[in-house]
Amino acid sequence: MLLRALNRIDPRLNPAPAEPRPDDLAIDDWWKKRDASLPSRAAHEAEMAKHWDQAGCQARGAPHVVRALTRSLAADNRFFGRVSPFEPGSPHPAKLAAAFLAESCAGAHGLSADDRSTLQQLIPSAASPTP
Repeated sequence: MLLRALNRIDPRLNPAPAEPRPDDLAIDDWWKKRDASLPSRAAHEAEMAKHWDQAGCQARGAPHVVRALTRSLAADNRFFGRVSPFEPGSPHPAKLAAAFLAESCAGAHGLSADDRSTLQQLIPSAASPTP
């Protein structure tokens, strides 16, 4: 009895039919084309950094937008772990930090000393010159 029930159920659960259906092939082709059209990780990060720079340095929303972006740029969040959208070793967090610390960044006017310190820590120190 159990064997007959399993034989009736098995064909319905088998995820690999003997011959792929045309719809399945079309869906597979669509996903392959979509994957091929996505920008590289580096291009995505560069575009995101451009938008963050524009949003952060606008006077409207100062200093709250830069403060939120600063917290996202910081490497770790004690509750959620790594939250920065940039890959480790990416140059964009340092560039954004430098842009936010620039006097010309109206969105950073009014940042606290702690926020400025966090941004400063994101900028790698220049290598000390050798004598």
